[in-house]
Amino acid sequence: MATRIVSFILRVLQIIFSCGALGFMTTAKEEYDFVAFSFSLMIMALMVPWSLTLAFAQGYSDLTGYPLLRPRIIKLAIIIGDAILSFLSLAAACSAASIISYLPLLKGASSYKLTAMCAFFTWISTASSALLSFWLFHSV
Repeated sequence: MATRIVSFILRVLQIIFSCGALGFMTTAKEEYDFVAFSFSLMIMALMVPWSLTLAFAQGYSDLTGYPLLRPRIIKLAIIIGDAILSFLSLAAACSAASIISYLPLLKGASSYKLTAMCAFFTWISTASSALLSFWLFHSV
């Protein structure tokens, strides 16, 4: 039961941080001039529906008591999806963070910094969720 709560909290954190990164990216003035921020925008846009769908499925499963993720193939698909999105969000966060040192002269550079910070937090929560799911997959 405690692992379900932790897993749900990690999903909610993924949603919050990826939406935060998307929000900060869309308020930046010259965001589309940098390929790294466009890549980060694309990855965070993939992260939101993935995390939202799994959070709703897990919340419904916990409220009704019906195990939606009973088949092992579905659990394995979720683990692989989390791992792939974890690596992609790490790549997006690192590419966004690498450009920040070149932006101190640009107005609105704080939104780029907040975008990179939210992308790193998204990566941390996604990697934690993937590792927790992998651990639960082998323990059950």
